[in-house]
Amino acid sequence: MARTISVPRSLPSRVGHLVCSTVNAPYGTHYDANDLAALINEPGVATRNDPAVFAFFSEVDVKLQVAFLKEYGIGLDHAKSVVHALSALAGYNLPLTQTWPDLLDAEGQPTI
Repeated sequence: MARTISVPRSLPSRVGHLVCSTVNAPYGTHYDANDLAALINEPGVATRNDPAVFAFFSEVDVKLQVAFLKEYGIGLDHAKSVVHALSALAGYNLPLTQTWPDLLDAEGQPTI
């Protein structure tokens, strides 16, 4: 039985709408912000080849990615491991891997 990580459901914010419009449009997916957050937060998500997760880390502006992760309670360590795994599978560095240190303060919290 697959283990699912739950993310608290909330009404989509402006950040959620912006992210979902960017993620869903190219691939014809229909995730809402809560579904996308839960999907990103699942263990092993990088190896599932989900186009929405890849689009999140490749097409969404980096600052918007961090705002979304923070708003939906997705751990930064988990997100970092996902983006590095996706980068390895893609064969190139996704934007968040290149700017990660610049987006965190001295305590490792998002500056967004």
